[in-house]
Amino acid sequence: MLIPAKKLYLVLSFVREKQSTGTGMNFFLPRDETIYTAVTINRKEDMNKKKVVIIDDEEDLCHLMKTYLSDLNYDVFLAYTLGSGLNLMSEVSPDIVFIDNNLPDGLGWEKMNYLMEHYPNCKINLISAYRTKAPDELPQTRSIQILEKPLSLNVLKNYL
Repeated sequence: MLIPAKKLYLVLSFVREKQSTGTGMNFFLPRDETIYTAVTINRKEDMNKKKVVIIDDEEDLCHLMKTYLSDLNYDVFLAYTLGSGLNLMSEVSPDIVFIDNNLPDGLGWEKMNYLMEHYPNCKINLISAYRTKAPDELPQTRSIQILEKPLSLNVLKNYL
């Protein structure tokens, strides 16, 4: 049953999967008159996936990393600017973040103190093509990994 988007309704349907330990729920959210977006929350083990946020203006790199990490059973979220990345982090509360330094709207590494303060349990990985050493002003109380571009997917796995 399709419901016009002008009326904000949430249609729920419960699906029991074969060989499943839990129940999946499909949420159909109307986006306009003809397009409906289906968001699925599956089994309990899917809800326990670690969340990764990637903040980098190189979209191809982001999508490559997302594909690789999704195959390793991570929930991956992408942002291409510093501002949208920080907003995304507040929505997602990630377990792991990969953040580039040179972003269109600022320097990602300048936000390290903010990230460490607001996301104390988040593993932070800095990405840069130009800088392979952490900034001196970062507190030495926390381990921060640095990845040098170009990235190798084999090396990426070590930063999870």
